[in-house]
Amino acid sequence: MKKIIMGVCLVILSKYTCAQNGLEKIIVEKYYVSDAADATASIGVLPVGSVTYRIFADMLPGYKFQAIYGVVGHEFRIETNTAFFNNEDRGKKIPSYTKVGARDNTVMLDSWLSIGAGCLGNYGVLKSEDNGVLTVVNNDGILQNNDPSAGIPLTLQDGLLSGTPEEEVALVGFDGNFTALQLFDSASSVGNLFTTFDASIASLNGSVGPTASNRVLIAQLTTDGLLSFELNIQIGTPSGGVQNFVAKNPVGNEIQLPSLTFNPVLLNLKAFIQGFYIGGGSMIPVIDPTNFPSLCDTVKIELHSSVGAHDLAYSVTKPLSVSGDAQILFPGEVLGNTYYIAIRHRNSIQTWSKDPVLLSQITNYDFTTSASKAFGDNEVEAFDLLGWTIFSGDINQDGAIDGSDFLEFDGPNQAGAGGYEVADLNGDGAVDGSDFLVFDPNNQGGIGSSIP
Repeated sequence: MKKIIMGVCLVILSKYTCAQNGLEKIIVEKYYVSDAADATASIGVLPVGSVTYRIFADMLPGYKFQAIYGVVGHEFRIETNTAFFNNEDRGKKIPSYTKVGARDNTVMLDSWLSIGAGCLGNYGVLKSEDNGVLTVVNNDGILQNNDPSAGIPLTLQDGLLSGTPEEEVALVGFDGNFTALQLFDSASSVGNLFTTFDASIASLNGSVGPTASNRVLIAQLTTDGLLSFELNIQIGTPSGGVQNFVAKNPVGNEIQLPSLTFNPVLLNLKAFIQGFYIGGGSMIPVIDPTNFPSLCDTVKIELHSSVGAHDLAYSVTKPLSVSGDAQILFPGEVLGNTYYIAIRHRNSIQTWSKDPVLLSQITNYDFTTSASKAFGDNEVEAFDLLGWTIFSGDINQDGAIDGSDFLEFDGPNQAGAGGYEVADLNGDGAVDGSDFLVFDPNNQGGIGSSIP
């Protein structure tokens, strides 16, 4: 029986008295994506495109978060393939700045570990659970980026909820200088790996979330790299017992919880959409040209089984940049497996990779370099000969560009429709004759999907 060696009351597993598993899952929230203005104003090295993640323990009502730990056989590990950002103004291992202090430079993006607090006097909550009251207004005019991949902008809901989170946080088993935790202190980019088999971060009184969902914030981490972790968590039951949840290799009454392991696979994908391509390796911004000039449109990226009927295994919707790039995270279980990569777009022909692709930790796939990157060579060369594009014109998404799509086009065209319209094939914000010029050659050519 493994035992957590701590100076607080972390009891042995034999004390289980509750059959329910009180820890439902670990939630990873994409909190913020840093832009050039943030990087320039930051105190500490903050690369453009750095992502701030928040990690929550999602428990059933009545359960209390007690500790996150590492013991022999169960590593407590947090890693990135680049480095973690720490704000060098008020960066700490545990968030100890006030909400007033959070207004300055990039304090709100600091990396730290926690037992519920987002800052002093405030719980950290999912942005969707924030009431929007007293949202932090940055003194330096930064943290304004409203990248759609991060959901609700910090300018509207900052994920801080007034209250009294657990302040008696015990750091147990670390050396006197807390060397292992310097990774999350006040010097930026000092390393990329935290690991321990003999230390814990514990709540002396047990912590609960501030809302009925009972979610406790346990970490905030900022990096421009690929985040991964293995966590082990102990919680208290309503009847006074304990439950221990581990990332892997459960022993005795330990419970293995898949979400305690976060090791996503990154797919760097590139594709051009025929109608939106404007030349020079660029597409027109379609989603919102004013607020999102770097984004073209949203696409769905699918992974399909490489055998049998090629069933859909995973699907992620992401914005495609005007340069055709998208970064997609898939769960770690896809690592080392082969899948067909498929792209679906609202008015284009769905397009599959030529062959199944072996997914490594970071995988690159570029549909723009040759028609042969698509199954059936099913792409068309760009008018300036600087790449290959996915056929536009499948407005009704039936897998063929034909008369039924014209019917979907003609009504909005006759009505002079504008804005974000599915029949707007060239992305200029109007449905008119210029879109017919995109549609007609593909209709005449009998273009349709090509699927293995």
